[in-house]
Amino acid sequence: MKDWIKYTIAGVGILVLVLFMVSIKNKKYTEIKSHVTGDKFNIDNNFNKIWIDDFTNRLKGHEKEVNSLLVDLIDKLPEDTCIIDAGAHIGDTIIPLSKKCSKKNIILYGIDPDKTKIEFVDQMCKLNNLKNIKTIVGGLSNKNGKGELIKKEHAGAWKINDKGNDFDIYNIDELFKNKKISLIHLDVEGYEYKTLLGSLNTINKHKPYLVIEILHGEDTNKIIPLLNKINYKGKKIDGNNYLFEYIIR
Repeated sequence: MKDWIKYTIAGVGILVLVLFMVSIKNKKYTEIKSHVTGDKFNIDNNFNKIWIDDFTNRLKGHEKEVNSLLVDLIDKLPEDTCIIDAGAHIGDTIIPLSKKCSKKNIILYGIDPDKTKIEFVDQMCKLNNLKNIKTIVGGLSNKNGKGELIKKEHAGAWKINDKGNDFDIYNIDELFKNKKISLIHLDVEGYEYKTLLGSLNTINKHKPYLVIEILHGEDTNKIIPLLNKINYKGKKIDGNNYLFEYIIR
């Protein structure tokens, strides 16, 4: 083969490689598929990179048992109702549920004290046209107040206390007084018991399914007896998560 032909082929190969690398660098969107629902979502590569990476990793396999259960519970919910996802983080629970919920006109409320996480959820909803997700920046407890975010651990385990002034703290009974609630998912890093205390009117009125992460021994000793008193029976989903259902006696 003549040298000029070899050089031409090599040049074309280099050009194709360069164009391919440029296209990857300039690619605006990445598509990610939920490991639970199979639904696909676009991510704008200009979004917060920390949350992009976290969301991508979580949709590939995070808490499969819990998320699969939540998908199954949607089939049992009535139409025109609401779901609360407390400790929504970056929306890795409610975003995959949104398309299935939209078929039953179910509204999902995502609550998290970190503004940047909620901004990411809002951006994802706008980009993917998810109109049945509503977000709230704040924490949950048994009474309203102000809180501080403690960021000592990884972002999925940030905790709150009620001694700061960074965000509002709400209670579910007042925040959702005029809403029909059929499912509450609590992953609020040690504030589950206090959140339940501020939810008792809602729970007694609507008898929602309760999916609760219980990491702390003290919470276990408080939460289970509290819910047993109002006719809720619980069972473990995995190491830290429980499903509680209202039992008619």
